[in-house]
Amino acid sequence: MIPMTRSRVCIFVASYPVVGGMARIVSALGHALSGEREVLIVGRKFGPSPFNHYQLSPPPRSLFGPWHLLTTPFYVLTAALWTVLLKLGGVETILAQDASFTACGVALGSLLVRSSLIVFDYGLLVNNRKSNPRYLKIMANQFQRGRMLEAWSRMLRLMSRVALLRTTRFFSYSDELTAAALEHGLHPDKVVKYAFPVDTNSFKPLGRHELRHQGPFRLLYVGRLSGDKGFPVLLRAIERLRNLDLRLTVIGEGDMMEWLLDMKRSRSWIDVLGPVSDGEKLNEIMNSCDLFVYPILISGGYAMAFLEAMASGLPGVITDVGPTCSLLLGNPALGLVAKAGDERSLSESIERLLRNRSLWQRISQNAPRFIQARFGTESFRHTIQKYLN
Repeated sequence: MIPMTRSRVCIFVASYPVVGGMARIVSALGHALSGEREVLIVGRKFGPSPFNHYQLSPPPRSLFGPWHLLTTPFYVLTAALWTVLLKLGGVETILAQDASFTACGVALGSLLVRSSLIVFDYGLLVNNRKSNPRYLKIMANQFQRGRMLEAWSRMLRLMSRVALLRTTRFFSYSDELTAAALEHGLHPDKVVKYAFPVDTNSFKPLGRHELRHQGPFRLLYVGRLSGDKGFPVLLRAIERLRNLDLRLTVIGEGDMMEWLLDMKRSRSWIDVLGPVSDGEKLNEIMNSCDLFVYPILISGGYAMAFLEAMASGLPGVITDVGPTCSLLLGNPALGLVAKAGDERSLSESIERLLRNRSLWQRISQNAPRFIQARFGTESFRHTIQKYLN
């Protein structure tokens, strides 16, 4: 049993491991909430954390593949059960980060016990809209039958309505996410606009503002290794640039790791480092590279790793999905945008940055200042404390 303590708040992360960028977001949330409160984190596979946490078991592997439909109720029921246990342990408020399945489960659990539900980062609301064919195409690869995909989407929309009806506050990082939440029944008065927190104490330039004069040029990807990240497109884009000496470093973990290691056997220019949770170590790696590449196919939220690369002064190329690219469109002095799923567009953007030394230098100097002004942790902490006290 969780020990009884007054003024406790829980950050609940059910669907993704609490490592890498997710761990840094959760840590920023925890620090913003700490002080008079005791912060508890419930989630899967933790990286280093200064807060008390309870480990969740991952769903059985048998629930994936053709049985992917069953992972949703697994996460939901897990979150519902934990909501009851947390309430018995004196936790009055639960913050659902990666909110998709967590919020649904917490909402169901709160029907039995009165707990406040705060929702963060519900990007799946955007992706699950019928107007997002790219997302539905990617999900179709995980569901072997179209009827299963449609059943899953309907079930998610229904549970999202239940969750949002029980939500006390809904923290939104974009107008698109707000619109999707309102479509699912959220009351407009519950919406709070906020910006992602980037730890600019850990991610910052280490003195370098000049592109190296000759190869090998080091490209860097940091993030989850999954089917929606566009790795096949990235590899084909790099192979188009045979006139440049390029190496790709990949940091992260996920269900495409085995595929990536198989690709590495025939491509000596790929380096796979696995996950790196320590922000300062990751910043050192970013400062040693020449270009950050983020070839995602779908995105419901900000690309945290791309924002961290900008803060470190590493110029980058991102595809035209999600709110991150809107920061760069029409403003190449912050980074370049390529067309999602288009290897030619991606290779042209990579080549443009590596051949235009003055543009590379402008981005390296401008991006950290932009991130500090718009995504600094102080404004994030102020917003959290203002609306949750």
